[in-house]
Amino acid sequence: MDLTEFLLSQRQTFEIGSWILGEAMENSLPCRFRVRSAKPLGVSTEEYPCLLRVSLHTSHEVPDGVNPTALTEVRLEFEEVMEAMEERFRGAMMFAFYTEVGCEWFWYVADASSWTQDLIDALKHHPIYPIEVVQIEDHHWSIWEQLRFGNPLRP
Repeated sequence: MDLTEFLLSQRQTFEIGSWILGEAMENSLPCRFRVRSAKPLGVSTEEYPCLLRVSLHTSHEVPDGVNPTALTEVRLEFEEVMEAMEERFRGAMMFAFYTEVGCEWFWYVADASSWTQDLIDALKHHPIYPIEVVQIEDHHWSIWEQLRFGNPLRP
């Protein structure tokens, strides 16, 4: 299922603080998502023109011997590292998708290469995470705009 189909299939959403939260089914698995309802203070489209998708364990099955609870703990640890980057004004995480087998976080950043290097540096003293960072063309934040208003575009 692509992102457009996924978002069109969403059944329940609600807002908590600056986040729109929701749940849907993707490939017969429950999927949760969150989308910022507004840009964080001091963040501008011009300052952060690059969209990055950071994927953690994107296989379609939980690997043999990996406890789903342990995978959730790994996600939370990894997310803490990324949140610290946002606190240092390294970009803005604007939407994310969570399933039992992986997560995807979408960040708008000033420079994709330097942000990725900062992430690598931030992870030096952490376990090796199965991640992939991919840049997506979206200089005007159109994907986030469409997601927050419920008119999805596929990144």
